[in-house]
Amino acid sequence: MDLAKDSVEIMHTPCSAQNMLKMRAALNAASVVDLLPLVACPTLVIHGRQDWIHPLDQARQLAEGLPDAALLVLESANHVPMPGSRDWDGFVEAAVQFLNAS
Repeated sequence: MDLAKDSVEIMHTPCSAQNMLKMRAALNAASVVDLLPLVACPTLVIHGRQDWIHPLDQARQLAEGLPDAALLVLESANHVPMPGSRDWDGFVEAAVQFLNAS
């Protein structure tokens, strides 16, 4: 998809490969698990089943740690839902339902 390719290119343009690796290492080392119980609003956790950036177990852990969370698992490898992908309509429908219920 052109949108996915363009998005990746935009993210890489202002940052060297060395800085991207440093940022990835910092993100991998960070944890907000202890703060999850403090979230005081309904939360919809959305995750692609085959996401190659973060495993599904991390999304499950996030949703289980939030007091009022639902987990939507998309049948996708995309880290970010993309317009035109086969899971896009389900993503939009679930997001609209969640927002209308909140």
